[in-house]
Amino acid sequence: MLIGCGYSQPNPNLQYAINNSVPTCSGADDCGKKWEAAQLWLAKHTENAVALVTPVLIRTTESDSTALAAQVTKEPVDSATYRIVFKGWCHNMFGCFPDHNQAAYEFNLFVSENGIPSNRSAPTQGLNSQGSWK
Repeated sequence: MLIGCGYSQPNPNLQYAINNSVPTCSGADDCGKKWEAAQLWLAKHTENAVALVTPVLIRTTESDSTALAAQVTKEPVDSATYRIVFKGWCHNMFGCFPDHNQAAYEFNLFVSENGIPSNRSAPTQGLNSQGSWK
């Protein structure tokens, strides 16, 4: 019997990019704009409906398909700064659509830019000697 949950580890370069692009915010205006951008990204990029929105948690519904489910948390870094952390998954052994790792990177860029789409793509290769993506 095959059982899967559609969760795979990204390549190390994508994981590095995800870890280093987690959006942060400070102050009510900045955090409000980024929290709204997080909700917008989920509404536009997941087939599952946004089911819960609180000041510190956004969560979509789940399904038994390749549809991406997600949870976003607003986590304190210090007394004035928060991280907006995305976690995506699906309950399908063939993976998620969109891929939850790619989605995490795209979410991070979108929210960091207050909802303005980014034209950057996720890295598929390593860094060159100047510290830029190959």
